[in-house]
This record gives sequence, C-alpha cells and structure tokens, in this order.
Amino acid sequence: MPADTTLVRVKANFQITLPLALRRRFRISEGDVLEASSTKLGILLKPKGDVDRTTAFEIVRGRSDLRAGRVVGPSKSSAELDQS
Repeated sequence: MPADTTLVRVKANFQITLPLALRRRFRISEGDVLEASSTKLGILLKPKGDVDRTTAFEIVRGRSDLRAGRVVGPSKSSAELDQS
C-alpha cells in the first residue's frame, strides 16, 4: 500500500470514517461536502470546499425525494435531473 493509504471499514448505512491524518491533511471537517467519483482504480473522494453546506444538503435531500417519488416537477428521474 502507498504511504497515504489506510484501510477503513464500511459500517451501517454504508458509512466510513476518514482517518485523522487525512482529515487534517485535507482540512476536512464534520459537515464538509465530498464529491464521490468512480475511477478505474476505485472510488475517489474529493473535498468540495466551494459548495455551501446548506445547499449541498438540499441537493442530496432533493435527489433522495426524487428517487422515492416524493417530488412532482419537470424532471421525471434523478438521471434526467443529472442531464439538465
């Protein structure tokens, strides 16, 4: 494993705890938004410091509501919303 690599365990609700050394290095605090991307090597998490926490929460909640069918609007699915 490379020097910056640490094993983490996936817990209930698919949650992970980022190691303290990485949180400090990248200045990640509770409530910060990370962008999760799929790469050829696996999952990449990138801090998104320019996203307002409240806005990010509303986006996540809105997508969840859309997937669950709790929203009526111009988008019929989360995939359609991503394309807009």
